[in-house]
Amino acid sequence: MKVEGVYTYLCENCSTLFGVVSRFSVMEDKVDTLTCPKCSKKVAGCMGEGQK
Repeated sequence: MKVEGVYTYLCENCSTLFGVVSRFSVMEDKVDTLTCPKCSKKVAGCMGEGQK
């Protein structure tokens, strides 16, 4: 069963909050730390998840 949703990330450097649409059924889609789209530092940590 495919379940889609959003992982929410918060950048520790510039406090930018952003989301990434993902497939919750695929565990490899969840990443603990991403590169911030605003400041380009890899310090954005996963804050939560939700589905539509």
